[in-house]
Amino acid sequence: MVLIAASVTIAVLAFVLAPRLGTEDRAPDRSVDTYTVHLGDTISSVAQLHGTTKQALLDANDLTERSSLDPGSQVEIPHPTDADSELPTFLADDPDLLALRESFTAAAETHGVPVALLESLAWQESAWDNDRVGDNGTVGIAQLNDATVEFINDELVVGPALDPDIRAENIELMAAYLDHLLDETDGSWAATVAAYRLGLSASRAERWDADTQGYITTVLAGVPDFEAA
Repeated sequence: MVLIAASVTIAVLAFVLAPRLGTEDRAPDRSVDTYTVHLGDTISSVAQLHGTTKQALLDANDLTERSSLDPGSQVEIPHPTDADSELPTFLADDPDLLALRESFTAAAETHGVPVALLESLAWQESAWDNDRVGDNGTVGIAQLNDATVEFINDELVVGPALDPDIRAENIELMAAYLDHLLDETDGSWAATVAAYRLGLSASRAERWDADTQGYITTVLAGVPDFEAA
């Protein structure tokens, strides 16, 4: 009986002291973006969707101009920086907003997500304005609604509930949710961004419309700007 009690005590302590989900021992390598090819995709269309160049896509996958993409296959998506990559001017000129990059880095490391993807997605959602309220009741930097915040706090993080009114915690809510969506989409950044915009079920139910594809392209094309800075 003593041994059983000790085991229970250890188990309880382990749960209490456990870090929030997303630490190194469970998070896969998200530094490589992969995309599952759909019927009708071409090398050019995949490159355009991801805000990268056709040549960069060819080089990353050892393909040639004569290559074709087989539906169901996976390709690696590069997000190379270049001399023109730089932070959005509005962000670069605002010291208060720039200070939030420490919170983005910390949240990304905690939950094992690419920090540049997290930053670019948040910039597209809210321009990092935690006072922003969306038409559908979404709030803060992450633009999450009450139901999603509750889901994240109940299912994706361990410990005290994160408060979306606090900027650093709003960012961590976003990182935890991004981690969840990356898991659900097999690490595809495009599918993750689509799921963030539409909801996971809706993003899987139908071909992404032009607005969603444009949104994905804008977010992913912004990744090199945040990586370079």
